[in-house]
Amino acid sequence: MKTANLIIHNAGQLVTCAAGGKPKRGAAMLDVGIVEDGAVAVANGKIVGVGSSLDVLREFSTDEIVDAGGRVASVSTADGRTFVTTDAGASWISR
Repeated sequence: MKTANLIIHNAGQLVTCAAGGKPKRGAAMLDVGIVEDGAVAVANGKIVGVGSSLDVLREFSTDEIVDAGGRVASVSTADGRTFVTTDAGASWISR
């Protein structure tokens, strides 16, 4: 059994945006990679496991488990910076 620092489980829907390591284009962007009753395992600040709660809890052990309570969760490696992409947003910045 693998070890994680944290497991978040029981996400009603876990949005993964999985793309198989390639950029999504066109119609593929409509698939947000939802896992029903999903879970995430984190070790040393990195996501090491994503899948159903049952699968992740079988594969990983941890001392810290968080129950998402059926809420929606998102797994992401997104940069926290925000980019303004609309004219309305650009005019707001110039004020």
